Amino acid sequence: DFTDMIDHAREVVPIAPGHPQTLIVDEAQDLSLLQWDLLRRWARHTTRWIAAGDDDQALYRWCGADFQPLLNAQHRRVLPQSYRVPGAVQAQALLYSAHIRHREPKTWAPRPFTGPFKREHGTWERPEDWVQRLVSWETETKDQTYAFLAPCSYMLAPLIAQLRAAGIPFGNRWRRRRRDWNPLNPPARGMSTSQRIRDFLRPLNRLWTWQELSTWLPLIRTDGVLQRGAKARVLLHAEETRLCTLEDIESLFCLDALAGALFGELPWFEREVLQSKAQAVAYPLRVLQRYGREALDAEPAVTVGTCHSVKGGEADTVVFWEDLSRSQELGIREGGHAADDVYRMLYVGATRAREALYLVQERPR
Repeated sequence: DFTDMIDHAREVVPIAPGHPQTLIVDEAQDLSLLQWDLLRRWARHTTRWIAAGDDDQALYRWCGADFQPLLNAQHRRVLPQSYRVPGAVQAQALLYSAHIRHREPKTWAPRPFTGPFKREHGTWERPEDWVQRLVSWETETKDQTYAFLAPCSYMLAPLIAQLRAAGIPFGNRWRRRRRDWNPLNPPARGMSTSQRIRDFLRPLNRLWTWQELSTWLPLIRTDGVLQRGAKARVLLHAEETRLCTLEDIESLFCLDALAGALFGELPWFEREVLQSKAQAVAYPLRVLQRYGREALDAEPAVTVGTCHSVKGGEADTVVFWEDLSRSQELGIREGGHAADDVYRMLYVGATRAREALYLVQERPR
């Protein structure tokens, strides 16, 4: 497993791969003691090594991370200036960090912009108003990014359902493996439904390639749409990148269905898709109809995720559901390290904001 690999490297890899002269370790507050030991061994063969981190953002103590070696460093330097966090957001973040008992006090300046900060009443269970507000933000301001964050992943489910129903593209570039957070991205294996739809649309100045046909044609019902044996024939040519001829296309489709396919009509595609595939194509079709084809290719402007998932990330506007899970509430009451972990998580969530921060909570603590 992963721990064995680190332990094995300590014994048989005395010098870091590539024999670097300088070793820089980012997010050092999240290293385990075993990882610290390996890095120290590698550092013996370098001219210098630098560990960069922030103990106020130490979110992985629960799985063995230990930031104390970072604080014990012989030469330490606190970076005095933030290039992300505006003044009003910093003020809230400092309220969180003030509750952390086991920490290194530090002083840093926000960027020279106050930024809007608001506390609002609400709950992650009813995010409809925030989706409507997002639509108005997108209309009023272009080229902005948005992040909807929560302490726990289950708290994002109602929001995701609303975004899908509205046809708003969203994702999480820092957690690509979460398919529910990245529905427009290709899966680890196979092909995304979004790509199949893009292949259906193809540039209208040419016909499909056989390869393109093989991606989306299996989604279409046969009765009244395709000639008998059409799908089997296309699969025989699935690896071919050559263009089909008009005669090829005419031999695959029934006459009444031919025009809708050739002109890339989305209502035709949605009407003729197999019932078993209808749910899978519904969301990317909504995105396409609302934002155009570019939205299927671009990185979404809207990020959804937990505070843990976006550590290191940022967005212009952050909406942060501050309600805690039962275990996190108990951690606050318990105090000590358990409470510290919760306040660090809140600190990370708030400091993702570049311009505006909205803290949403149903009940004040």
